[in-house]
Amino acid sequence: MYSRKSIIKAAKLYAKSDVSNRDLIAPQLIYLRDIKSKIFGQHFKKVNDCLKKITTNQPYITGRIKREEAIINKIRRGSLDVTTMIDIVGFRILTSSLAEQDKIVRGLQSYFKTEPNNFTNNDKDYRAIHFRIEEEKFEGLPNIFEIQIRTYFQHIWATWSESFGQRIKETFSHQTNNLPLNLKKIKNWLNIFTKTIKDFEIKNHNYNQIGKKKSVGELKYYLIHYLYKEKELASSPSIYYNIEDAKRFFYLFERLNRKENKIEIVLALSDNEDNLKMTHSRYFSVQGAPKIPNEISPNEISPSHIF
Repeated sequence: MYSRKSIIKAAKLYAKSDVSNRDLIAPQLIYLRDIKSKIFGQHFKKVNDCLKKITTNQPYITGRIKREEAIINKIRRGSLDVTTMIDIVGFRILTSSLAEQDKIVRGLQSYFKTEPNNFTNNDKDYRAIHFRIEEEKFEGLPNIFEIQIRTYFQHIWATWSESFGQRIKETFSHQTNNLPLNLKKIKNWLNIFTKTIKDFEIKNHNYNQIGKKKSVGELKYYLIHYLYKEKELASSPSIYYNIEDAKRFFYLFERLNRKENKIEIVLALSDNEDNLKMTHSRYFSVQGAPKIPNEISPNEISPSHIF
């Protein structure tokens, strides 16, 4: 067992180090994520039960545990207290319309007694609403998780953005004039795309963007193996019915992948695979980007050929 202080210290040292051997990942960081994962399923059920009380038009919802690589990258970008990193455990909710998104946000706000971080007023960049939920400490560590609420059209934008890779994600914190031409073209296209979505949603507040959710089943853990350079699944997701079995293989495959780092290993929780394919469509779409519906199609052609 590691103390909160020792975990924070280990993360800071790791962030400052030039670690070329990925096997040197601090055990304190592995321990932190393992503690968070123990109540992953409990958090999912709580959020899902809350949604059932808010709306009869059930949205798509899945959860995921943050990848080791993503945690490390965030630490190196300057996360000072890794124990309060809000998205080590996170949940994604996709709604059928902007009106439904508003309804669900109000319900979650009332239930969890906390204010959301609202990105939906952006004319550029990512649009969604996030909640930072903090509950009583668990095993001496902050018990924090994140909820993302996106309309389906907002989610399509985010998935397209992710399909261009980490480089384009980081460009939104830089001045456009300082970017290489290829990244500038992508960023400009994404800005046009997000404005198109915003304009459509404001004019069509109740427009049904997504088909009816499939009937729910038993909660299952899905282990995804995604070849991010090829932008395709390495195999069909593996399915587990308890967190301990899922974690054992999750940690094993991450450890095997550390040196070559060719695969994204993702551990997700959902009540059926169809929901997972909606909320994490990048892993199930051709070249990592879903088809753009005619209603929100930008006038300019996608710069996807750049990569």
